[in-house]
Amino acid sequence: MVDYITLFGVLIASGGLIFTGFSFWRLGKTEELKLVVEVYRDIASSLKEYHKQINTEKEEFFLTEFFSDLNWLCYLIRHGQIKDDELIYAFRDQMITWYGLFVKSERPEVVNNVTSYPDFKYLYLQMKLEKEKEIDFNEKHPHIVKLKKQIRFIKAKLKRRRYY
Repeated sequence: MVDYITLFGVLIASGGLIFTGFSFWRLGKTEELKLVVEVYRDIASSLKEYHKQINTEKEEFFLTEFFSDLNWLCYLIRHGQIKDDELIYAFRDQMITWYGLFVKSERPEVVNNVTSYPDFKYLYLQMKLEKEKEIDFNEKHPHIVKLKKQIRFIKAKLKRRRYY
């Protein structure tokens, strides 16, 4: 005959293990959110400082700091530190807008150089491709084909330089 006390103890221990696993999962989600909030605060403060310093000699410094913070956020997303799709989706439109600011404000040699802000450029292209697919479901559309070529090109460059 089965000892009911032993069976009850095994069930309680199993429940404790399941609860511990769930707690660790939630802790990971919370840490992800804290990380995103911290990086986003850095980005927001850099952008605020940039708007205060427009048309001064410090403008370039604040832009560099802003794009470095943005590149750090993109690095965290690309390398799996931030996995929550809803958080990533929330940044998509802002990322596309910020890339427009990047192209307008940075020197052309920085914009065209694959090794400067590589994660930001790669994630921008991925997000732009996703947005284009939502707008036009035609995979053969010229914009989508062009974006895919750019993504392949940057990915190949990053692999050669071991940034990917």
